[in-house]
Amino acid sequence: QGLLKGRPSACSLQSLRVRHSIMALDAEAFAACFPLCRVAPADFPGFGRGMRCQETVSRGEPLLLVPLSHCWTASEARKCPGLAEAIEKLPEPLQDSDALLMALHLLLEKSRGSLAEPYRRTHLALLPPRVESLLAWEESELQALAGSKWAMVARAAREDILKEYEEIAEALGTDQLMQIGVDAEGYLWAQQLLMSRAIKFYLGDDEPPLEVLGPGQDMFNHSVEIRNDDVRVEVGKDGERVLAVYASQDYAEGEQAFYSYSAACNGRLLMTGGFIVPDNPHECVELTLTLPATPATLPIMRDLASLHAMPELTPGKPLTDDMQEFIELPDEEEEGSGSVSVIVHFRLTQQQPAGQEQLIAFLRLALHRGTLDDELRERLQKGQALSQANEHAALSTLRRAIAEAAAGYPRPLEEDEETLRKLSEGEGIDGRFGKALYVVVAERRLFN
Repeated sequence: QGLLKGRPSACSLQSLRVRHSIMALDAEAFAACFPLCRVAPADFPGFGRGMRCQETVSRGEPLLLVPLSHCWTASEARKCPGLAEAIEKLPEPLQDSDALLMALHLLLEKSRGSLAEPYRRTHLALLPPRVESLLAWEESELQALAGSKWAMVARAAREDILKEYEEIAEALGTDQLMQIGVDAEGYLWAQQLLMSRAIKFYLGDDEPPLEVLGPGQDMFNHSVEIRNDDVRVEVGKDGERVLAVYASQDYAEGEQAFYSYSAACNGRLLMTGGFIVPDNPHECVELTLTLPATPATLPIMRDLASLHAMPELTPGKPLTDDMQEFIELPDEEEEGSGSVSVIVHFRLTQQQPAGQEQLIAFLRLALHRGTLDDELRERLQKGQALSQANEHAALSTLRRAIAEAAAGYPRPLEEDEETLRKLSEGEGIDGRFGKALYVVVAERRLFN
């Protein structure tokens, strides 16, 4: 259980007393900020900080309601008087980044200290000074993930964030950065916080997805046994949108309440939150294929992506990783440059060792030679083979990609398994190396 948050569970008696007194103050200040709050921050052995029920709560009842005006969103950042001028100076692509605006808002309010609104101040006081994610690991520690896509993703994400900060600094200048409390270290902290805790919600076909960091929502611990649709955006009694967290089971007073961050594999959990879940039922290994597209096939790929992107999704429900990231399509500028590529992310599991069946349709289309009549388009949409030769080529390509990815790990699987066994029987796998090795072994077993 200690792996669920990646935090050490042992601490001194003195620090426990201090922390418990702080928690008592946190509970009062926290509950006072929201129209409905039946939980409060608390420490739980093996989990670190989580949310404790202040009363008995039945399944389906709300645990927490937070007005969106009290949450961190791009809209609230744009309304912030001290930030509006700075946002206007940013290049247009940066102004369109919700995460960027939310990060700047977090840092500005943090720099205000006691001058910040009480609900902002209370939440900021509860946030960790350091965020445990793969972006916080040293290069020597990332070597334990050699062969896994997550080592590459962590390096690239950190580099992108720091590059983005340089663009912000160039646009605003040193003086204005100081006025809004932003520096490189703080910006990396804020972006890691959002990566770890923020949620994106589907609001309908006519609205863009809404990214939200909600006070309190971000302090629930993760459980693989709970549905992630118990967190949603809905309209409150006063007509204002609220972020709502519902109980997915009955809770007694004093019991820890959970929700599911998503059906994420351990590699993704380690990347964003610095923790893993032993025996994770959502374990998978992610395989990325770059497929060529032509002016004739690209519109069909867009139609396939639309067909599989958000099946039966209700407005207000969270967007899961598999909905957002299964395919990357070129933008208009890339499309006009000539030859383009489409990136498809397959998730290999024990149940689906070749990945999601609907994604093989993109591979079939990329390898198809000749025109596509209505019958073949319908077969693509239904996930059916186009021809015997095309199916053989598609599956052979996928098998080669799997074999190449499996060969990218530097050590023999048996060696990693033996090291993991010794760690599990000895000091445990709570440390970064142990968690990384757990991810690598799980991935390699799926590849095999």
